[in-house]
Amino acid sequence: MKIDDIKELLERYYNGNTDIEEEKILKDFFLNAEVPEDMMADKQMFQRMCKMSSLDSVIEDSDSLKRLEQNIDIWDKNEKDKNSKIYPLFKYIGGVAAAVIILVGIGYNFLGKTENTIPDTFDNPQEAYIETQKALQLFADAFDKGNAGLQKVKSTTDKVERKLDKVSVFRK
Repeated sequence: MKIDDIKELLERYYNGNTDIEEEKILKDFFLNAEVPEDMMADKQMFQRMCKMSSLDSVIEDSDSLKRLEQNIDIWDKNEKDKNSKIYPLFKYIGGVAAAVIILVGIGYNFLGKTENTIPDTFDNPQEAYIETQKALQLFADAFDKGNAGLQKVKSTTDKVERKLDKVSVFRK
């Protein structure tokens, strides 16, 4: 086949207008024939595609595909087992730590204080009320900023969960 015909066929190939027979002609040409210097990149592409198609045939082998699925299932089970053992431990330790902190706080409040050690800082109740409002507003603003960050994290987590659900549906 002439080089001009190959170039025309190659142009049609890149535009997605070739059939299987024409693609076989191109494959045979680039894998077996002498290729001009300006078409060496095309030859390399066809060689790589040929290697990739041979890898696909290995993956399509039913035994290796079953083994791959079994390995993935084993890895998934091991990961879940590992997480299921660690999480209750942290939950238990966190509960004990919270109980100890609460008991220390209650004990300190009842046993450690015999008199009011915090003096009043305002003589006028109106000034105290205004300062309290300012402090609560500062707290509310900081809380809103933190809550906005959590909303971003939640939306990202939801996106990841939806993608993982799609992957798990695809895998079945």
